[in-house]
Amino acid sequence: MLYDVIVVGSGISGLYAALYAQKTGAKVAVLTKGNPMRSNSAVASGGINAVINLGAYDSYLKHADDTVTGADGLVHRKNVERMCQEAPSIIHELSDMGVGFDMNEDDSIAQRPFGGGSAVRTCYIADRTGSAIVMSLLQKCRKEGIDILTNYKLLNILRFNEKLSGISVLRRKDSQVIALACKSLVLAGGGYAGVFRGHTTNAQESSGDVIAAAFRANILLSNMEFVQFHPTTLVNSGSLVSEAARGEGAYLVDETGTRFTDELQTRDKLSRAIIEHINAGHQVFLDFRHLGEALINKKLPSSRKTAL
Repeated sequence: MLYDVIVVGSGISGLYAALYAQKTGAKVAVLTKGNPMRSNSAVASGGINAVINLGAYDSYLKHADDTVTGADGLVHRKNVERMCQEAPSIIHELSDMGVGFDMNEDDSIAQRPFGGGSAVRTCYIADRTGSAIVMSLLQKCRKEGIDILTNYKLLNILRFNEKLSGISVLRRKDSQVIALACKSLVLAGGGYAGVFRGHTTNAQESSGDVIAAAFRANILLSNMEFVQFHPTTLVNSGSLVSEAARGEGAYLVDETGTRFTDELQTRDKLSRAIIEHINAGHQVFLDFRHLGEALINKKLPSSRKTAL
């Protein structure tokens, strides 16, 4: 089958790219090797940052400063500024698509603190933000006639006369290798952190297939060494406990009940603080008790369910 655009990956970036390609009148397909609700976007639950409450205390440039600082300066500043400047319009666009952000009593979009932020700018849907956004975008894609090809695994990027001609894929339901032709290709397949089996909150299918296919096609790769480590997971299951918990005020304490670090540091600093405390002979716990049952049930229901 011939498509104008094939998007590989069904996370937020991939679905958004597909919708914008479709706006041009293109015939578009989204390729995903598994359940779209198992993408890293879908399990990223804490929130999404944007400066939507303008005032003297915050601006998109301050948002950009926090982003650059959190990345230890290893960024393209202009790209970061553009992302932060466009973030409010994207939040409102998502809302128009049906994403049900939590709201304040005055009908403005609610926001919570988040790690590394100098202001309160994280929009959220309880502690299931990613899955709610992915579900809305999937519904929008289907409504707009975009083909969602589920359980198709990218194998290779195909070329003819040194130009893109399509992709080869494994159709997992019958183990058939087939070719899909396309004029343009968007790679949005995520990372490879699933390879750290036993030490990751990523699905095992997050195995770098798209990165490897790009490498074989001589596409330039960069920053492959950067893997994000999330600071809070459950010991026995490895299940992720969302940053939403710390954003709502949960404490990191040791076996004596003592707080030992700033819970809203950037994730790399917080991860190091936890490991250093554990290596010093302590146990580490994420304490929700002071938040109260009503707040936990309203804003952290998924975290509570995971913990129980």
